[in-house]
Amino acid sequence: MWPGCLLAAYCGAPHVSKDINGTWVRQFVAGKTRRQWHEIADCSRRFAEAVLAGDLHNAVIAMNRETEIRCELTPEVLDDMGQRLTTAARKNGCGARFTGAGGGGCVWALGQPDNIAGLRPVWEGLLAHHPEAKLLSTRIDPVGLL
Repeated sequence: MWPGCLLAAYCGAPHVSKDINGTWVRQFVAGKTRRQWHEIADCSRRFAEAVLAGDLHNAVIAMNRETEIRCELTPEVLDDMGQRLTTAARKNGCGARFTGAGGGGCVWALGQPDNIAGLRPVWEGLLAHHPEAKLLSTRIDPVGLL
């Protein structure tokens, strides 16, 4: 399913726990961000529906909006390299998302195979500036994790 549609990168620094998840929970409980979390849930639903329908275009739109909202809530969710990779993905017509709670670690991109092919050398160039950063091997597991 969707060969050539994924790209993943290690940003060169391990995930640093900045209590990003705790910040999200505190903001929500305080009633400050409930509208944004409803929109995040809607983006997640639209992303899942698009993936099931094989609709990469709308999956990318939902993915980018969800990432954008999370970055508005907690700008530190993406480190400098993560911001550069995410910006490059969007400029190349791809969706980009940090893994876990962000704060370093990995970023992945989803897009049409031609867009991913164009993004690959851009990400390689960005990652070359950090000695530990690198592209990661990707493939979709047809069975999933159990």
